[in-house]
Amino acid sequence: MKLQFYVNGLPVAVETPPLRSLLSILREDLGLRGTKEGCSEGECGACAVHLDGELVKSCMVPACQLWGRSVVTIEGVSAQGPTGLQDAFLEEGAVQCGFCTPGFVMASEYLLRNHPSPDEEAIRKGLAGNLCRCTGYASLVRGVQRAVMGGYTPREISLSSSEISREIPQEYRKSLEKEGVFLPCTLEEALVILENRGEELLPVAGGTDIIPDMVKKVRKTPEKVMSLWRLEELEKLEYREESRMLEIGAGVTFARIRENSVVKQHLPALHEMAAGVGAVAIQNMATLGGNLMSASAAGDAAPLLLALDAEVVFVSSRGERVLPLTELYQGYRETVRQPWELLYKVRIPSRLFGTPQKFFKVGTRKALTISRLSLGCSVVAEAPGTFSRVRLGVGSVTPWPVLLPKASELLENRPLSMEYVKNAAGILAADIVPRKDTAYRQSMISNLICRFFAELLEQRVV
Repeated sequence: MKLQFYVNGLPVAVETPPLRSLLSILREDLGLRGTKEGCSEGECGACAVHLDGELVKSCMVPACQLWGRSVVTIEGVSAQGPTGLQDAFLEEGAVQCGFCTPGFVMASEYLLRNHPSPDEEAIRKGLAGNLCRCTGYASLVRGVQRAVMGGYTPREISLSSSEISREIPQEYRKSLEKEGVFLPCTLEEALVILENRGEELLPVAGGTDIIPDMVKKVRKTPEKVMSLWRLEELEKLEYREESRMLEIGAGVTFARIRENSVVKQHLPALHEMAAGVGAVAIQNMATLGGNLMSASAAGDAAPLLLALDAEVVFVSSRGERVLPLTELYQGYRETVRQPWELLYKVRIPSRLFGTPQKFFKVGTRKALTISRLSLGCSVVAEAPGTFSRVRLGVGSVTPWPVLLPKASELLENRPLSMEYVKNAAGILAADIVPRKDTAYRQSMISNLICRFFAELLEQRVV
């Protein structure tokens, strides 16, 4: 496909396959090799760039989602020579082999643009999506702190012209369909395409699962793709009074969920889960719908949403179909979506707003980790130590995320003591048989259930 967009303020045009990564385009087509290729699967952060002002990992951005957008690379940031931030990195010894430095600069620039005076915790969170094997990170944190104390302000890079419209010409979009590339501008257009060609093509949202899977060769490159970017109907996040539901569009990113005021106030476990998906650059790209529809056993969203009694809404040109989330999965990496359907939104009932809830994720590190075990917990208190409703959802221990089936039977409508909870947790964990590390994962399930209820019983939550 022929592609037009902006890089460092200047218009560029390339011809490239639709799922080729932005990283490859920058390095191979445009000769901008300051953006480094490290892992090619979204972990190391060496390929970080800004896309329409958001920090992203360019190895995960598919070409089909770039038309008319603005990319800023390390070359753009440094166009007028080393910045105050880069000087601060040098002064603090934060540059050693230098391979990871461009990614850290781009992550720091994004952090300081959004948080001009971050504390150390905020700096560490802002840099958590980038890996360094030389510095030990302390000097990088000091570098950002030095830049802040020196009054550093990131420079804005404006477009040199407006010759490339963000709206893709309809004639061009139609011509791309002959190449197997579908770029609908409305949900209605997308549903017509799915009705006619749903069996043939792959819908692409954030790309954070699809691109790495293709790199690792665990997924074949699809012959036909449909980009879901630009579909405003999938990007709504709102509380609907008439249904008493929080509705989250399938195209809503985890960054937006993390920052939403209703989520922060009423669904703290959802906020915590969203803030733990990868790191900032991943959260800016990954969508709730993509996380659910990838049907990964290790997906972060499903265990908690199961515990929150969420339901999913599919839409097609034939109408809507509403299902409890418990009915979404029918096998390993398989959902009940029909080829002519699209996941439209996820709904969470407001009756669970403000109720005791928690999300646990166990991995090899705090950020940028695929869970070895996740547990979503939600209860409704009837009286001190007694709960009328208990839901516990688990991930990474079964072929797809599930609710623990006996949680209601063992833990609802009875006064709980920690001794009883420990026995019940052991029974619940024994019902799950992970395909590997069985004893460890069963032990962790039991321990996390006990931890959740210990906090509740200690507080005597009503």
